[in-house]
Amino acid sequence: MEFWQHLLAYLILAGAVFYLIRKFLWKPRKSKGCDAGDCNCH
Repeated sequence: MEFWQHLLAYLILAGAVFYLIRKFLWKPRKSKGCDAGDCNCH
């Protein structure tokens, strides 16, 4: 039982870290529909 608790805890931790990296540090790719006036983000 202890193994599953550790596994679940590490998976949740890894998911949270991945989410934060993707949200704050990931560089968005430039899309072809993006020019100086409109970036299609609104």
